[in-house]
Amino acid sequence: MWLFTELEFVVDEKPAAVTTPKRPAAEREAGDDLLSQISWLLAENERLTVTTRMLEQARGEGDEMFNLMKRLLPVLDGFERTLAMGRTFPDDPTLTNWLRSVESIYFRLKNLLEKVGLFGMEDVGKPVNLDLHEVVEYRYSPDHKPDTVMAIRQRGYVFRGRLLREAQVVVASNERR
Repeated sequence: MWLFTELEFVVDEKPAAVTTPKRPAAEREAGDDLLSQISWLLAENERLTVTTRMLEQARGEGDEMFNLMKRLLPVLDGFERTLAMGRTFPDDPTLTNWLRSVESIYFRLKNLLEKVGLFGMEDVGKPVNLDLHEVVEYRYSPDHKPDTVMAIRQRGYVFRGRLLREAQVVVASNERR
């Protein structure tokens, strides 16, 4: 007689239930014949094979999502550049209306991506972290503490806790160069 217990594996925040056969202690001690021992081992092997396939598939899906998010970053960058450039023009009701429409689309896309785990890093005013930042310029600034991020040239992103892209930043320096 086989008893089934549930094991739970968590992959990409999604639990996957797997059942495994568990033999009672009395049955194991009773001296199973060779055929029942081989049957039990084959069933155990099949269970492990299925579990391995499920974990590999889940890992592959996570990598596909990671790659998709990487390919979407230039789209987000394009929105940010377009909005920044549009704000530099003089006030015009037609342009203002157009910018609001583009901004609305950008924020809806950004909110959707945040719901699946993509977050932009907000680094201005924080100390530089070379694990998260690529320093593209050191700039003298008496108004900022040394080694503090003054400006972002390209936003960095994190997807589900993994660094997707480093931020390109301008860092304050207390020396004139």
